[in-house]
Amino acid sequence: MHTTSEIGHFSPDSITIRGQDLAKEILGKHDFVEVMHLCAVGRYPTEHEKNMIDALLVLSVDHGMTPSILAARLTHVGAPEAIQAAVAAGLLGAGTVLLGVASHAARQFKKFSAGLTLASSDEDVYQAALDLCQEYKRSRAKILGFGHPIHKAGDPRVPPMRQMSKDNGYYRVNWRLADQLENCLREMTGNSLALNAAGASGAILADMDLDLTYGGGLALIGRCAGLLGHLAEERKNPIANDVWKMIAVSDSRNSFPE
Repeated sequence: MHTTSEIGHFSPDSITIRGQDLAKEILGKHDFVEVMHLCAVGRYPTEHEKNMIDALLVLSVDHGMTPSILAARLTHVGAPEAIQAAVAAGLLGAGTVLLGVASHAARQFKKFSAGLTLASSDEDVYQAALDLCQEYKRSRAKILGFGHPIHKAGDPRVPPMRQMSKDNGYYRVNWRLADQLENCLREMTGNSLALNAAGASGAILADMDLDLTYGGGLALIGRCAGLLGHLAEERKNPIANDVWKMIAVSDSRNSFPE
């Protein structure tokens, strides 16, 4: 059986990524974002693509003491010799509630913007937003990418992401749809459910027309950096044991240590 991959291969004297020699053509000439895009898409990104991808990576690095961070720190308590296990634990909880929402939001936006173009009027975009709200109301499903348990007055990450999208030519129909959804949700519910960072990321992924496996994975790649930072801090100033003890002590059925 013979298997091949277009992404990369190696020989006794070379390593090749997408047809380019790693040692001679890539190292020292291209940065991480460029090589990541080359690996996933098969070409280097344009300057505007690179700006947006870099922003998406930075956006997901850290958001405080979230479940993914706690999972990594607590796993480190049990296996301090295996940093890969702690990082993996921090990533495994990504999904439709935390960390993994962007790709699902992008899919949602793309479904309802399918009939829109760059030339679509504000009225047409608003109607698409209204259709989405009405469908989700009938099904009692949650519209992804709106509201935040902490940033109730508005997610502070959204305005700079919107501006970056405009500056780089990626404020297109899905961003417009997301912004119109805020108006529809306010009118239908009487509540202000502002676009959150996951929704902004979803609009960006959709307007860039990135493969959603790759696009959704950007949040995981960015969060790896944050996890490594927390694990480095955990080694110097540990808090996970205190969290464990706090939980164990609160339940008399548990004992400590295990």
